[in-house]
Amino acid sequence: MVRIIKKWEPKELIEFRKKGAVSYDELDSSDGVIVKEKIQQSLCAEQFGLCAYCMCTITPNTMKIEHFYPRNGANKKLGEQKSLDYSNMLAVCDGGIKFNEEHNISNEDNLSCDAAKGNKLLSLNPSVETDYRQMKIRYSSDGKIHSDSLNLSFKAEIESVLNLNVPRLITMRKAAKMKVIDYLKKNGKLTATKKNERIKALKTPKDGLLPAFYDVSVFFMEKLA
Repeated sequence: MVRIIKKWEPKELIEFRKKGAVSYDELDSSDGVIVKEKIQQSLCAEQFGLCAYCMCTITPNTMKIEHFYPRNGANKKLGEQKSLDYSNMLAVCDGGIKFNEEHNISNEDNLSCDAAKGNKLLSLNPSVETDYRQMKIRYSSDGKIHSDSLNLSFKAEIESVLNLNVPRLITMRKAAKMKVIDYLKKNGKLTATKKNERIKALKTPKDGLLPAFYDVSVFFMEKLA
């Protein structure tokens, strides 16, 4: 899960609200389309091109705007009030919808992220530093993601709400782990300095982007090197 540091909201969104916009649905109007594009670009950039939940690669054209406080959740009034609040917005992938279509998979259990979450409210928010620290994400050698959080609700939500251990994501995490293993086989035992340099390189965006599942690579580099 991506640690998100929220940046300044797009000035176009600020102006849009000043003109009287109060609902997210207004972004689909002729005046709102460009504003929505600016929001997508900004969200994608501050997350270094990664889905907030599964950490697969996204672009402004392929991502979805996710509301941490759902617009149609249990507290619909709060959700609507926050629908144009930039601090409530995250960039997420399509949750496997395109993958399922391409592979003729009709099982909704194979969906993840926002597509699986729907209008449920998560216990912890990846864009809030104190929440992110509580998540305590780790990965197992079989490609699964886990949480050692003391927040038992979030610990369960990894699978029960976000469905982050679907086969599609497990396969991609295992591939990220294998790249680390291949790197270590090629380079041999790393000194502490070389290990730290490699981890720093994995965490450093290139051209504003981080590779998909980079956190998996960092985790196994720290564990295996």
